[in-house]
Amino acid sequence: MFTRSEILIAFLTGAFIWPVAAPFAAEPEGPKTFVVEAAVGPYDWYESGLGVGVDLDGDILVGGDRDEGIEIYRRNAEGEWIGEGRYRAPDGTFEWCCDFDFCWACDPDGSVDSFGSAVAVSGKRVVVGAPGNDVNGNDAGAAYVFARRKNGTWRLEQRLDPPGPRPDDGFGCAVSIEERRILVGASGADDGAGAVYEFALRRGTWVGAQSFGVSGSLGFGRDLALDGNQVLVASDNAAYVFERPSGSWVESETLDVEVEGCGTPNCVALDGDLAAVRAEKADGAVAAFRKVSGIWSRIQTVTSPGPSEFSEFGKALDLAGHVLVIGDPQGGDEENGSAYVYDFGNGAWVYRETLEEGDWLYGAGFGSAIALDNEQLAVSAPADHYGDGVVYIFVDTPTMDEMNIDVLPWSTRNLIDPTSTR
Repeated sequence: MFTRSEILIAFLTGAFIWPVAAPFAAEPEGPKTFVVEAAVGPYDWYESGLGVGVDLDGDILVGGDRDEGIEIYRRNAEGEWIGEGRYRAPDGTFEWCCDFDFCWACDPDGSVDSFGSAVAVSGKRVVVGAPGNDVNGNDAGAAYVFARRKNGTWRLEQRLDPPGPRPDDGFGCAVSIEERRILVGASGADDGAGAVYEFALRRGTWVGAQSFGVSGSLGFGRDLALDGNQVLVASDNAAYVFERPSGSWVESETLDVEVEGCGTPNCVALDGDLAAVRAEKADGAVAAFRKVSGIWSRIQTVTSPGPSEFSEFGKALDLAGHVLVIGDPQGGDEENGSAYVYDFGNGAWVYRETLEEGDWLYGAGFGSAIALDNEQLAVSAPADHYGDGVVYIFVDTPTMDEMNIDVLPWSTRNLIDPTSTR
């Protein structure tokens, strides 16, 4: 299989090469177009609902499913996405309930561990939240770190627990990782006020470093977005920015937004001086923020370009560089789900295009989870393929105007065998 650069070299006889991971300009000169590169899953697991949680970092994609598992995929040297395995927590506290020929994960208290509802990947490590885990008490929660071996398999590196875990903490409802630092949300900690716990990698072991919260909050840590020495944290009705100027996390600002419907991860996003939060409108909206001279200000309320009666616009969102992608799992003419792409220019988010799954008849849930990494995008559809779940991977390609040559945009659709274990 040819690489992108090889195709362009052959097509343009060496006159122009478009870099696969070119950085975003301060102000984009024109629109780009996302095209499907691959569709991954299901990992031969009947009605697993892959894509409840999803994250993407370079050549590694991780997706959580409804049956207490995660599936990991890697892009190989030929540009193909290959399944590297399906993994579960070795100490999961759920049980299996079966009816005729179908089984599902269940729990005596009416819930499950929710292993995989929150996932994060950085380099060769994956963090998985299980806020319903009962090892330390009913729904006390847990988080798990997996590391990639040289042979391409993944092993459980460590289980993470907060100091003094208690029932109903919900530890693991949100997770994030950057190199040697992990943050884990526990929205039920401190009698429902919520907290975020930091872990640092020291001599091969993840060690609890500190925790932080907001006095008087409710559900703090429901979701979080880590970006270097700043983190955006959602509670049940607010969003806060914390900074780490000298080793300790300190609240720097409470954003001007009333958070609505942040019941699952992916409702906040942060990259540099831009942030986005699912906002207060009942039919879905996203509040956009920008930091100027150290002060965060709300610059815009983004609403759906294609609203519908059952819209869930903003249920999932992510931003990277100057691109924002917002999911609506009930969007589209068939309520099949949509993802909307925006570009930041001249101080505002401008609608670019609508992405849809396109092949399913009804209710795929496309847009339920979103991960954006440089110029590649993962959008999940947990109900696609008869409930097995599919994650679609898009790449951001140049248009004719950006390439400044008289050719059409190009792309490679790379549909892989979803049951591959190579």
